[in-house]
Amino acid sequence: VNEFRTRLGADAQWLEGRAYAYARVIPYSPLIDLLSRVLHIEETDHPAQLRAKLEAGVAALVGADEEALPLLLHLYHLEQASGVTIEREAFQGRLLALMRRVLAALAAQRPTVVCLQDLHWVDPSTDALLHQLVPELPSGVMLLVNFRPGYEPPPAMQRIALDALSPRQSRELLASLLGADPPEALTRFVTERCDGNPFYVEE
Repeated sequence: VNEFRTRLGADAQWLEGRAYAYARVIPYSPLIDLLSRVLHIEETDHPAQLRAKLEAGVAALVGADEEALPLLLHLYHLEQASGVTIEREAFQGRLLALMRRVLAALAAQRPTVVCLQDLHWVDPSTDALLHQLVPELPSGVMLLVNFRPGYEPPPAMQRIALDALSPRQSRELLASLLGADPPEALTRFVTERCDGNPFYVEE
């Protein structure tokens, strides 16, 4: 993913959200993470700041829309204006429609890559939304996700499986990390214990 992003350079805007192990029970956690990065929302923002950033973001991306802001306020668990209610059953469908509009607006600025990382920790609500979003992504948007074995991405997505490193590849990675050919004893020590996992080789 990092190589792809580096090669992409300034040819597209890169938007990123992450799933976290501690947030698997928080509905739409990766989506909230993504929107927070797009709208420059910080964890330290107090509710008034958060509301202001959401209002400004909605206005910039989808213009005057009476439905968009209440959906985002609900997503961030902020108080609604008097008399506004969000029906739980209708929320996901309305949120899906809003995300399509937001992505289309971003892609209208320039080609956009939305990268969602670590989806092996995704919550059920985000997973369900992705399965509906992927088949009808707006033009100019590429959705890129990564995950460990065990997660099943939406069927419409193309899958690229990364196999374990061979002993030769582990040796090459080790030499790259050290900036020189490592001693044979060190190479043997690392390759025997890392089982082709590049993260373990680095450690």
